[in-house]
Amino acid sequence: MIAIATVSMCVMAGCGSKDGSKEKADVEQVAEEDDSDAKKAIVGLVNAVYDDINAVSASSSKPNIDLIGKYCSKEFRELVSKICEIDRNKPADEGFGMNNDLWSFYEPPFEVENNEVDVDSNEGSVCYQLRKGGEKVDMIYSVVCEDGEWRFSDCERIGMMAGSWVDRMTDYIEENQ
Repeated sequence: MIAIATVSMCVMAGCGSKDGSKEKADVEQVAEEDDSDAKKAIVGLVNAVYDDINAVSASSSKPNIDLIGKYCSKEFRELVSKICEIDRNKPADEGFGMNNDLWSFYEPPFEVENNEVDVDSNEGSVCYQLRKGGEKVDMIYSVVCEDGEWRFSDCERIGMMAGSWVDRMTDYIEENQ
């Protein structure tokens, strides 16, 4: 009897571990699929912002598209809003200088190349090259998934200019309040 009970327990334990391994493999496969979907969505985000920039630059009527409102995270938009309030009465050449410097220091039109995306749950980063004619510039942004959509949460690098825009904006707000 003891031998039968021992064999039964070993068989049950073996089945339990096989089922656990299968569940773990299923979870890992779902995570890989989610990462793949997220990476595609982030590449789509990058392409969409430059499609809009290129469309605005090519249009003779110069439609006004709020790129920050459309493509950036809530936190980033809140910082920009505070900066706009601080800079509202300053001359154009003073203040933080948001302009379109967030997206590149070249004039459009642009081509986006070599997207590399890293995702960890609802956060990630995207590195790519922005090309205009024969010139290329490296771009690195942090991204976050908010309300089911990927958005830029920080600009980390534009060409040789490196450093967090969120940090720069936060410092500027603190210095000017």
